[in-house]
Parts: sequence; C-alpha cells; structure tokens
Amino acid sequence: MFATACQPAEDDITLRTLQYGPLPEQRADVYMVSKPDSSPPRPAVLLIHGGGWVAGSRREFGDLAKWLARQGLVPVAIDYRLVTQATWPAQADDVEQAVWWLRENAASLHADASRVVALGGSAGGHLAAWLGTTNRVNAHGTPSRVNVVVSMWGPWDLTAPNVREDGKNMIAALVGHQPPRDASPLFRVDSRSAPTLVIHGTADELVPPDQSTRACDALHAVKVDCELMLLPGEGHGLDSGHADPVAVVQRLKAFLDRHL
Repeated sequence: MFATACQPAEDDITLRTLQYGPLPEQRADVYMVSKPDSSPPRPAVLLIHGGGWVAGSRREFGDLAKWLARQGLVPVAIDYRLVTQATWPAQADDVEQAVWWLRENAASLHADASRVVALGGSAGGHLAAWLGTTNRVNAHGTPSRVNVVVSMWGPWDLTAPNVREDGKNMIAALVGHQPPRDASPLFRVDSRSAPTLVIHGTADELVPPDQSTRACDALHAVKVDCELMLLPGEGHGLDSGHADPVAVVQRLKAFLDRHL
C-alpha cells in the first residue's frame, strides 16, 4: 500500500529476522541501514500487520519499513498469534512481549528504548492502540506501553453495534469467551495514553470511521495529543485509490518528527 510513496531501494537496507519470544509465531524482522553510522540510538517503530486477526504477515509493511529505516528509525515488523492459534488475550500478550524484547535488546539494535512507536493497520491498528492505552510491566520492570501510536483504520471499540456482520464475526473469533469491551482500547484511554495519529478512510465499510473519531475525542478529553487524518472517499486501507499515499507518508513523518 505504501510502495509508491516510499519508493524502496533494495541495496541499502539489511534485514535481520529474530525471535522476540519463545513461540514460533513470535518472530520479528528488523530493518537497518546497511552501513550504520555513529549517531545516537534511534527511535524504534514496531510494525503490526492487519488481516482481521486471522491472517497477515510481518512482511506487510516491507516498503514502509525500509523507508522508515532511511528516515533514521529502527523498524521492527512482527508476527503474532492469529485466532486460528489462540484467542484473546494471546495477541495482546505477543505485542507486549515484542515491546519488552525491543526495549531490553535496544542496544544491540541501535535503538532507543525510551522512544518506541507502535504502528499498525486494521487489526494491527487495534493492537497498536492497545499498546498505547495499556501498560503491563514484566518481571524485569520493563513497561509495555509505547511512547507514540499510529493507528490506521483500526477498531478501538469492539462492542460497537454499527460494525458490519463480517467485522462482528472477526471480533467474535478474536475474543472467544472474553467480553469484547475487555479487548477495546477505547475504554482504556486515560491521561497516561500515548500521543496518537489516527488515519482512516471516510468510506471504510469494514471498520467505520467513527471508531477513529471517537478515539481521538476520548484522547483529547484527557488532554492527550491525537491527530486525526480522515481520507475522503477512501475505503478500508489505502487500496481504493482515493487517497494520496505520499500525503499520508508526509503526515506520518511530521507526526513522528514532532513526538520523537
């Protein structure tokens, strides 16, 4: 989706695939410039793929990850357990584990553990929002809450009655016997939540755009910075051709520059 805007080259980025946890699904692709300089540690961006929590791959954001690496960040694209393998809260456990691992291994990644962004689209946008609105501390005292969130066309309220039927089925498969509210970042927003950029198409029929507008309203109500980028006529994702991917990337860069 970001290929046109990011214009990836293949010769300047090194890709390392690492385990961020003991499970086979807990794998991460770390994108780094091939000739790292002697600059200070760089902000890290945890990239979380979409796919309705039932499909998708860490390779979804390959083009964007390479572009982010060239902007001076350390992109880390992860897989996580899908609902065919485990239901909620396994997905939350995995992304939290990824943040812990990233922070505890920041030195070897040339990353700054105090500047971690969670960026995701669709189901990944939901999980990115989770990392910005909750905090779990592991046995080493490492927090899971990220410093910045970019949530793209992701659901924040899994109890919303206006989600269409296939979306409701995805949510039901995700939460299993858990109450949907327990997996909803919207109801966990408070003054400690991370600054957030929310991107959403106004013609999204799978995840209604009011999911994002309500999220920004809730963040604003507790005086947390939230920028809302609504894409007129755009459906779910950036695949319908109504939005300018370059404008989205520029807005993303400006937001990250401001908060990192």
